[in-house]
Amino acid sequence: MMETIFRAAMNHIRAKEDLKRNTKAYLIASLNASPAATKSRSARSVRQRVVIAACTVFFVCAMSAATVAYYKTPASYLSLDINPSVELGVNGLGRIVSATAYNSDGTTILNGQNIMDADVKSAVHTLVKSAAQKGFVAQDGSTVISVTSETDDASTAIELENAAAQGAETAIQSERKTATISKDHVPLEKRDEAKKLALTPGKLSLIQKLQALDPSVTVSEYKDAKVKDIMKRINELKKLAKANSSAPEDDNTAIDEADGQDAPSSSGTAVDKNTQDTANETDDEDSPVSSGESGKDSVSDSSGDPEKVDSQPASSKNGITSSQTQSSSGSTETGSRSSSSSSAINNDSKLPQ
Repeated sequence: MMETIFRAAMNHIRAKEDLKRNTKAYLIASLNASPAATKSRSARSVRQRVVIAACTVFFVCAMSAATVAYYKTPASYLSLDINPSVELGVNGLGRIVSATAYNSDGTTILNGQNIMDADVKSAVHTLVKSAAQKGFVAQDGSTVISVTSETDDASTAIELENAAAQGAETAIQSERKTATISKDHVPLEKRDEAKKLALTPGKLSLIQKLQALDPSVTVSEYKDAKVKDIMKRINELKKLAKANSSAPEDDNTAIDEADGQDAPSSSGTAVDKNTQDTANETDDEDSPVSSGESGKDSVSDSSGDPEKVDSQPASSKNGITSSQTQSSSGSTETGSRSSSSSSAINNDSKLPQ
């Protein structure tokens, strides 16, 4: 049937017999091979589709794994210290993805609390409320709650600290208690150092501030201390340092006031002590005025006018006295010479002419 149709079609074509035969042979061969070729093309198409589907599945799985890893990996941390010490891991979306207790009290307030995937404010609110309910927040308001951000990004640090402080505040208010909330920030590198000491970076930062004021303090000494006790000791040392630095000024002021009231000449004498000694030596060598008299002059001048003593030392006064003495002695010698000369003249006038 196919050959009859082919022949009828070829009769309408005007061409050489050789060309017709070659064309006929090619078409017959193509028609006979078409099922296998079709199967081959179908197989290739199926393989391509399988490969594409596999690549798509792998890409989706890889993206999902990367998304999960990003979500579960902390980008920053937050330390919560009362005496219970807990460190919270916060991902890039601001959600809690890890919570680690650094002491038994931290374990106590974490037990039974579901804070995973919560925001920072809610998580801190839950933990502080748990701490208050379990007796870690005093009724007298003396408790200090420390929240410390651990990040190298300044804006993230501010956001973490503010959110944590708000959460702690609402928790304290809900329990009808009062407490002091302290905010701080440390770089991420501080976290490695704190982990080696089994401390939260926030508590380590407080202890190091105390060590700056008292180098004898050790980490082990305050490792299990309450935050309020560490802060109390820091404030005590600051007040002591301030009192010690202002004490010398107060003592000098008191001495000056006492000198001005009780012995107005003593301050002048003290300032000019070396000058007074020099003046006494000059009096002994050059002037008949005694050191006692010179001392009286100096004391009286100092009590009457202290500034005059500073501007005009006692030695210059003694120098004036000495020069006056020398002048008077010189006048005496001149007078004696004049009298002898006049006597000689009178004798000459009595000689015979």
